[in-house]
Amino acid sequence: MKGLPSSDVGSISMSRPSAASRAISAGPLTLIGVKPASDREGVLQDVHWSLGMFGYFPTYTLGSLYAAQLAEAYRRDHPLDDEIRAGHFAGLLAWLRRNVHEAGHRLQAEEIVARATGTGLDAAAFFRHLEAKVAAAA
Repeated sequence: MKGLPSSDVGSISMSRPSAASRAISAGPLTLIGVKPASDREGVLQDVHWSLGMFGYFPTYTLGSLYAAQLAEAYRRDHPLDDEIRAGHFAGLLAWLRRNVHEAGHRLQAEEIVARATGTGLDAAAFFRHLEAKVAAAA
């Protein structure tokens, strides 16, 4: 950087692994006998890992489960795939606002999904979604 002595530039040393890097590298080695070859393959794969925010990963899965179930419920009365192909999202957005967003701050997720879909969270919709994708690709 202009105006700074070169000794002040890049004062963070990357020559020694951080505590987070060591801990994350040790986990797979202990659990499954695999050690990431570098931080790029380990701690830096996801910003949440390097921050120690491991709880985010289950929320990704829950979001996928909820999304599949809500999409399936919407499809009961609407041609979702045709709407997406045509770039028409107003119907879906209105349905989500009415069935999910309006209740979002007052109800727990389980109650929201039960009201919107007729049942509590159920992984079956997600598996049907995956099976349909695989069948379409075959």
